[in-house]
Order: sequence, then structure tokens, then C-alpha cells
Amino acid sequence: MALRENLSRLVSIIEEGPNFDLEEIKELIVDASEDDIRASSKQFIQFCHVLTEALVRTKRSVSGIHLIGTAIIKFQQHRYQLTPIHSDFCLLCLDAKCLNPALAFLENDYTEIRKTDDKDDDVKRVMLFYYYGGLIYTAIKNFDRATFYFEVVLTVPATVVSPIVQETYKKFLILKVLLEGKLQDNILPKYTSQCITRHKKAIASPHYYKFAQEYASLNYEQISRLVNTYNAQFERDENMGLIKQCLTQVHRRNIQRLTKTFLTLPLRDVATYVGLASEKEAEIYILNMIDDGEISATINQKDGMVIFRDNTEKYDSVSVFQGLQDDMATTMTLIKTLKKMEMDNAAGEPGVLTKPISDVCFQQAQR
Repeated sequence: MALRENLSRLVSIIEEGPNFDLEEIKELIVDASEDDIRASSKQFIQFCHVLTEALVRTKRSVSGIHLIGTAIIKFQQHRYQLTPIHSDFCLLCLDAKCLNPALAFLENDYTEIRKTDDKDDDVKRVMLFYYYGGLIYTAIKNFDRATFYFEVVLTVPATVVSPIVQETYKKFLILKVLLEGKLQDNILPKYTSQCITRHKKAIASPHYYKFAQEYASLNYEQISRLVNTYNAQFERDENMGLIKQCLTQVHRRNIQRLTKTFLTLPLRDVATYVGLASEKEAEIYILNMIDDGEISATINQKDGMVIFRDNTEKYDSVSVFQGLQDDMATTMTLIKTLKKMEMDNAAGEPGVLTKPISDVCFQQAQR
């Protein structure tokens, strides 16, 4: 009872103004027992949400990372349980541009979702966690993992297209182009809700699909012109950084094309074919691609010749096989969790996401 009263009192203090005492909040989170926290779960969750919003609003997000991280550990029944507080933690890490602490939670394979009495809010918090996680992995350039996290958002059972689904799909589409060079016919899993698959072109806006279509040509000048045409829209959606990553990949993909046609090629011809300004720039690209394992080649500095070699990786090593097994296990666990969540919600109120995510929450996600 004492903890509930203290939580309610601190929520009131935090909401009154920006000059609240973090030391008292720290003492409460550190000193409270796990049993007391779980017994006051509704008030504790609200307290964490209000604290996070206030810290973001007052530009003190970095001060809350350890606090909310401790709160999650105390509130969880086990480390593979996803709670409504996880999204708060990721938001603080994003806003503070302090991303490494979030990886400790993002790299867990969650098998259970901690539910509350508010089913719509439960779904919203799951979506926010995976949306923020996608943003974090994008920021550290782990694009495969970012794509997986965005895909989770898009496959959460839904009856309406929420604002966060719209923003997620735009980023998901760009990442697919970045990773694969073009859009496949079916980029969404079969179990994606129909309200999303039916309206996916409207969700992403036409210029995203135009970009994907133009990108498949790998013509740098044409792609650049299209990006300049829709620059304002990409900037408004805060996707210009990803678009620029795609532009950088154009030259790399064109160099990869050359490896399938030529065994040897002068650096000056590489620069000409790919559309680079000089032999030196071509050399830098090739050396970076060798370091990243994208191509197998050597450069003869004496005559400026590039010698391309076949990639010796046969993808039959133990590490590759183990990686595939881990990815499949993670995906199957997540699918089972989402299906169970859908069934549980269907047994309660009809329509899992009958309401779009609130504008306030969406604005936080955009930060």
C-alpha cells in the first residue's frame, strides 16, 4: 500500500513541472522489492510512462536510462518476458543517443508478453518496442536486425492501419531496397493482416515505390534526380539518412556486377562503368568492399589493375548453419507469441487494434 501511495504521489509531482527530484525517484525504484512492484503493477507502469515522457520533454533522457532499466528487471518475472516498460527504455536510449544499453534488452528472444487490463495499450507498447528497436538497429547499421524488428510491427494483428505502421512500412521498404537492391513481389509475410497488405502502396506513399522502382535500374544519376525531386517528403519522414545509404550502395552494387563480367579491369574503367569521379575513388570503394567481405579481389598498384576472384564461401560452414537455425527458432517463437496474443485478445474485446495509436505516443516514436 505504501508503494502505491508513493507512486501516485511521485506521478503528481512529475506532472506538475520539470523540477522534480530524481534522487527520490531513484531511491524508490532501487529500494522497492520485486514483490511490492509486481503487486502495484498498474501504478508502477503508469509511473514509468509518466517519468519517461517527462525526461524526454525536459531533455534529461540519459538520466532515466539506468532507472528504467532497473525498473524493467525488477518488474519482469523472467528475462524473456516483454513488459510495457521496455518501450520506455528504448525511447530514452534513442532520445539520449545512447544506444548500447538498449542492446541488452533488444537481443533477448522474448517468449512472453506481460499483459495489463488495457489490451489496446498492450499492443501499442509491443509495437513501440519493436519500432524503437528497429530505429536503434538502423542507427548502428545492423540492417538485417532492423528489418526483422520492423517486420514484427507490421505483422502484429490489426484491423486498422495506425500511424506507427505507416512510418514503419516506409522504413521497412527502404531497408528492403538497401539490402536486396530491389523490391520483391511479396515483401510481407503471409500472416500479415489484410488491412496492411491490401493498402500497402497507399501506406508508404507513391514516391517510396517510385524510388524502389528507379533504384532497381542502378542508374546513379536517375536515382539521384528522383531523390532530389522528393527530397522534402523524405526529409519530413526523417528517412533521408536511409535514402543516402541506398545511394552509396548503388556504386557498390555496380562494382559487384562487374565481378560477374570481368576477371581483370583497370581502375579507370571501373570508375567509368560505375560512375565514380576518379580512379582513386574507385580504389577506395573496392578496398572497402574487400574489407566488408562483399567481393574477393586484389589491386595491382603497379599497373592499376583490379583482379576479381570467385567468392570461396560455400555457405556450408557450421557457423552459417547455426546462424540459420537461430534465426528460424527466433522467428517461430515470435510467431507463436503473436498468435497466442491474437487468440487471447479475440476472446476478449473484438478488434485488437480498433483504435490508432495516439498522436502523443506517435510523436514520441518520431523523436
